[in-house]
Amino acid sequence: MHSPGHCAQYCTYTMMENDSKKIVALETLDKRETGRKSTNLEKASFQRALEDVKQSNQVTEVVTDWGIDESTSNLEIFNNHILMYATKRISYSPPVYRARNVLVALDYNHCVDLPTATKKDGSIRYQRTFSKKSGRWTTVERKQNKTYAHIDELFERALKMRLESNRGMHHPVELSATDPRRISKTIAPKSPPPTAELVSQEKKSRFK
Repeated sequence: MHSPGHCAQYCTYTMMENDSKKIVALETLDKRETGRKSTNLEKASFQRALEDVKQSNQVTEVVTDWGIDESTSNLEIFNNHILMYATKRISYSPPVYRARNVLVALDYNHCVDLPTATKKDGSIRYQRTFSKKSGRWTTVERKQNKTYAHIDELFERALKMRLESNRGMHHPVELSATDPRRISKTIAPKSPPPTAELVSQEKKSRFK
């Protein structure tokens, strides 16, 4: 589970298959979908992710990151990837935030099976990693340098969809049926007044 920020607007919940270490489900929720209560995001995200996995897989056991005794380095690596693709310094709309998280999962899954890096003598290369959960340093096998072959495939698919589309480039953007902005335009507890009205009120209060 990854929540960008203390008072989180979004929650990214991922499910990783234990043997392959690949991401098999990814859900992103906006706190408008949980009554603006960020504390409810993790539970709601978990339920959605689990239902998604059950549709195409036989689930025998579910273990959260807090219930894992062994190193959670793979989960921490994935969460660090999220910070690379969706930095906390930028505000994203819900579909953009989800798209960036999906790119993280594609990147991670593409590289998780990379061969282990070795030294000239054939011995395995290791690197240090710090676990926030256990508060201690551990070592993991270092992978060979990443490749980005999946990016070319994404570009090809995007271009093909654009060429085969009967819809022009310039058209009004419609919110999807599940877009949380249909619930409310902002995450604030009350709807904002027009900007001109706020400016007028501030000018009046300034000269009182």
